[in-house]
Amino acid sequence: MRIYNKLKTSAVILLVVIVSMNLISCSSKKAENKDNLEINIGYQFGTAYFPLEIIQINKIIEKKYPNTTISWKQLGNTAAIREGMLSGDIDFGFMAIPPFLIGYDKGMNWKAFTGLSSVPSSLVVNSPSINTLADFTAQDKIALPQQGSVQHILLSMAADKAFNEPKKFDSMLLAMSHPDAMDILKTKNEIKGHFTTPPYTQMELKDKDMKIILESNEAFGEEFTFIIGAGKIENETDIKKVKILNEAIKDALIYIEANPEDSAAIFSDKYNMTIPESKDFMNMEGVKFNQEIKGVNRFSEFMNKVEYISKAYNEKEVIWDGYYD
Repeated sequence: MRIYNKLKTSAVILLVVIVSMNLISCSSKKAENKDNLEINIGYQFGTAYFPLEIIQINKIIEKKYPNTTISWKQLGNTAAIREGMLSGDIDFGFMAIPPFLIGYDKGMNWKAFTGLSSVPSSLVVNSPSINTLADFTAQDKIALPQQGSVQHILLSMAADKAFNEPKKFDSMLLAMSHPDAMDILKTKNEIKGHFTTPPYTQMELKDKDMKIILESNEAFGEEFTFIIGAGKIENETDIKKVKILNEAIKDALIYIEANPEDSAAIFSDKYNMTIPESKDFMNMEGVKFNQEIKGVNRFSEFMNKVEYISKAYNEKEVIWDGYYD
């Protein structure tokens, strides 16, 4: 009888344990469901965004965070990214520092949270008569992504140095995506210059009539971060998303560094370049993929001086506190 009672008691205990484990399991699943996240990312065209391509192709976020849904939106300029963020279609946008500062100055509720890359930007021309900025006439047109783009601000910096007229070329600018501007530049009709980035620089220079007359570091005066990530970071969910994205970028950078051959193959396929061309670009002087944010203060001071923004912002004002952790 005692043995029966002991067995009965053991069975009851076992049943309680099993039920408890099932309840814990269900509770855990509910907790996981509560943590489901959707991250919408906006970015633009060019090799400066290569770490983001690695995140997509290798499904870095999905593998580490299977309950997270990622949406990627490739857009022609930062204005489209800003509009997407204002409408709620985009959580985080990747762009250059100047358009980020313009958005911040206009009241955009965003902070920079990571760097992504430093990549040379170049003013390519298609006319034998244009060898310096002084050779442009008032009738000539220069294509770049938009007014307020990093290319626009770099051109203004160069004009300020050369002519003491930072807005000298503003009336000559045409807003176009890099792919469209490259196609039109090759026709040698509508535009004389294209302030662009790789791989479009290399593609344009395959034409013997094309040449570079201005480099980005020459205009800026030193190295700077070309692409940063920015977004609204107000609550725990925002912070969680930023941390996931920062972690994924870090993993992508590690992958690029540890797998140069595979990275070059992916790069080649993505940007329609040969493997040797891809390797040459990735080893090019001035090309860096890292999370450093560099150049905010200099851009801000110049843009305020020429009234593209209403005040000069210190980097501590516009960069998320967590970046410095």
